[in-house]
Amino acid sequence: MTFMPTNAQRSSGFALPSLLVVSVVMLSIAMVSLAAIMSIRASLENQYYGKMAIMAAESGINHAVYCLKENNYAAQWTTSSKLRPGTSCTGGNECDTGPNCFVVYDPTRHLRTTYEVDGPTASIATQELKIKGRVDLLRASSGRVWRSYERQKSAKLNKEVDIQKIGFGYTTQGAYFATISSDGITRSVGDNTFGQLGTGDVTPSALPREYKIPSGRAERIFTNFLSLGNNMFVLSDNGVLYGSGRNKYGQLGNGRGGISYDLETTPVKFGSIDGQKAILVATQGSSTFVVTDQYRMYSAGRCSAGMLGIGCSDTEGEHSTPAEVTGLPDEADPANWPVEMVTDSGTVYVRLAGGKVFGWGSNKYGQLIGGTVTSFAAYPKQLGTFGNPGEPTAEEIDFDGNTIYIRDSNGEVWATGRNHKGQMAQPVDTSGNLEMQNIRALTKIVLPVGEGKVVQVSTDQWYVVLRTEAGNVWSVGINGMGQLGAGTGTVYESTVQKFILPPGVKAEAIYSCSLGDYSPNSATYISNHYNNTFVVGDNGAVYGAGSNLFGQLGNGTVTEYEATPVRMNVFGLDPVTGKGIRAHDVRCGFGTTIIITQAPGSKVYTVGNNKNGQLGDGSTNNSSVPYANRYTNVFPTLFY
Repeated sequence: MTFMPTNAQRSSGFALPSLLVVSVVMLSIAMVSLAAIMSIRASLENQYYGKMAIMAAESGINHAVYCLKENNYAAQWTTSSKLRPGTSCTGGNECDTGPNCFVVYDPTRHLRTTYEVDGPTASIATQELKIKGRVDLLRASSGRVWRSYERQKSAKLNKEVDIQKIGFGYTTQGAYFATISSDGITRSVGDNTFGQLGTGDVTPSALPREYKIPSGRAERIFTNFLSLGNNMFVLSDNGVLYGSGRNKYGQLGNGRGGISYDLETTPVKFGSIDGQKAILVATQGSSTFVVTDQYRMYSAGRCSAGMLGIGCSDTEGEHSTPAEVTGLPDEADPANWPVEMVTDSGTVYVRLAGGKVFGWGSNKYGQLIGGTVTSFAAYPKQLGTFGNPGEPTAEEIDFDGNTIYIRDSNGEVWATGRNHKGQMAQPVDTSGNLEMQNIRALTKIVLPVGEGKVVQVSTDQWYVVLRTEAGNVWSVGINGMGQLGAGTGTVYESTVQKFILPPGVKAEAIYSCSLGDYSPNSATYISNHYNNTFVVGDNGAVYGAGSNLFGQLGNGTVTEYEATPVRMNVFGLDPVTGKGIRAHDVRCGFGTTIIITQAPGSKVYTVGNNKNGQLGDGSTNNSSVPYANRYTNVFPTLFY
């Protein structure tokens, strides 16, 4: 017999499963709601603590700005010794306890905030800062960190005391020197063969004369050296760029050139760049490169070996109207903004904010990597993998006209190009095959163990100088005047040589200058007497090596050369009192040396060759002792 349930039995049998189903559904909804609530709470907490981390990072920015201003915009801390709450301006280790170790220390809420500031990266016009802010949540029972929130910030800081307020250049005819005073006027002295002083004539001057820009206050000066020092550019505070000097190839970008306009002795406006403002300039003697406030690059002038970067390859044609350089990454991405440019002898390089390096123009020595003697690049090409995902970023680029040096974020220096004087720290091929003296691949310059990272590079014709975080200086390449500072004068060195500093002194800045290396029997042997290396020590003193024929080492003597570095007169702190005149930076060339002292009260001192009146004292007499205030009545304050 088949069993059939009654209606009541059917009703009661349905009710229990229904309740179970409903309960499960309700529980699921509750769990989903709880998860949603927890997710919302986590999101809110992330936003809340994220904002606190950003505020902590902004405190780090303020700390860094204070330290930079206090030390004439020269950072005393490094990425390996970061700036943190409670540290001095030299940075130091992170501490764990006490309110002075943190931005916020709140034991009642069991949290604290802090920051870390990496060593700044210097571009042409700014100090670039990277800061990490962090919030730590602590366990009430043990005080240990159980959760952290981090945020990254970056900042660009305009330098109040800026080397770009000083212009120093030279040609094969002589040297010239210009400064911007607190009244916003540029004044210059020295050689004026091509009208580069912007005074309306080609008369050299031993006393300051005004560089006559039509409007605005002068903000920065841009010049170059040797046969490339034919022009001087001044950037006004409204972003308008003015140039003077040679214009045969239209390199002043004012729409005219040729023999009829070979010399422009009165400053002219660099042509239309779509209403944008100029922020960076590189002048190459026969061509000019400008980066605007929209981070687009323009060029004008001669396009030998494609160096304008616009696809041209003519050798004599004029491009007097600025054209945009094509082939660089999209400037809409801040990582692709140009932050540094170098150019010499037909090749141009640019370093982008994200750490990539692009170059174009001549590749005669393999300075663009690979290729042949006759190859060139008419458009920008990337050098190496710097800045690519997972790869080190380029932090500095330096070029001597034959060899490019790239310092990366690991503190290593890579080079490609000419090695005929061992300037890439590689053995020189002596077979007689000149092509074998070129190295057409990125090659690392290896330093002795224990030196740590390279933090600064300086190069000029056929040698390079490296400063390490250990405070030492190493050089390699030509050494005919003992400019490597290692104690001996040799034709060249293909292994790195240590620049001799007094015991206990660490290097804080370096600068090199060279016109190459010539045989003593050559009529151009005098060029060999322009080769020098200078080091600013942490005691504020200046140490120099190399030629001293014009007294450019500033130690009160005139000698053919000094292979063992000598200390320059005037500068340095007394070891007992701690007082004295502290040097900040050095520039040199053509047997002339310029020293900038630290703030407050920054001044410019000059010493050495005065053939064209570039020392600015009203005479053409050389000096072996540095002097300042040669034109006190004209320059009331150098910096403002």
